[in-house]
Amino acid sequence: MDVKKRQRLSDLLELFIVLSLIFLFIVLTVPIAIWEEEAIAEKEAHFRMSTISSIQTFYQTLTGSYEDDGFRAMSVVNAIRDSVVADSTFLGQQTLHLLGAEMLVDIPEGFNVEVDTTFGFQRSRRDTINDTTVTYIKYGLNSVSEIDRSLIDTSYSPIGQLSNVMEDSLFIKVVSQEPVQRVELTTYYDTYTPDSSFFYCPVTSNQFVAKVENEGFRISSPIAKFVKEPRYFIFSFRAYNHGYIEDGATSWD
Repeated sequence: MDVKKRQRLSDLLELFIVLSLIFLFIVLTVPIAIWEEEAIAEKEAHFRMSTISSIQTFYQTLTGSYEDDGFRAMSVVNAIRDSVVADSTFLGQQTLHLLGAEMLVDIPEGFNVEVDTTFGFQRSRRDTINDTTVTYIKYGLNSVSEIDRSLIDTSYSPIGQLSNVMEDSLFIKVVSQEPVQRVELTTYYDTYTPDSSFFYCPVTSNQFVAKVENEGFRISSPIAKFVKEPRYFIFSFRAYNHGYIEDGATSWD
């Protein structure tokens, strides 16, 4: 075998090895990416169904019954949420004018807080607080809890509470003030407002199946068995039925 032919076979072998490694990499990594995509789709479907179920629960609290028209229920809940934020006294029985109609609602106290915590993601952050610590002295107490002016105690207080400290009959005077810096962990809710997109399956774009019956509410995935979509010619994305929520109880927990 001449040198040129051996070189050609060697090049072909190297090319085959490179292509094999690329194929192996694809076989190992692409399915993982597809599984992650399937998990994200399932999580998003559950999130949307949970939001719709919560909308109906709030609507039932406000009106005493569920609403066949989910979009109307959402409009009512969003409108009352905005009204309570704008006016904290907008509580109890109120007449709501919406979508060309008039309806009577009963808004419970704390409705805005419950809605915000339901339609929101709990977050936390660390805040650096610049403060001042006040050192002060005060009289002590004897064994019968009476003021003993021969006893002097040293105490500390944040400067914001100094006015309350000075009203104490034991208070004598401020000795010093010292600036301090502390870190506080703050918890808050990153809220969102439900919109019409929540009523549609993230995989099929078909509307979720919602039913009001027997004084209850049920919402379920529109996927009958599973949906299959091609990925990269030889792989497939599969989304199975994402379950249901019936009267607040989820099928996936």
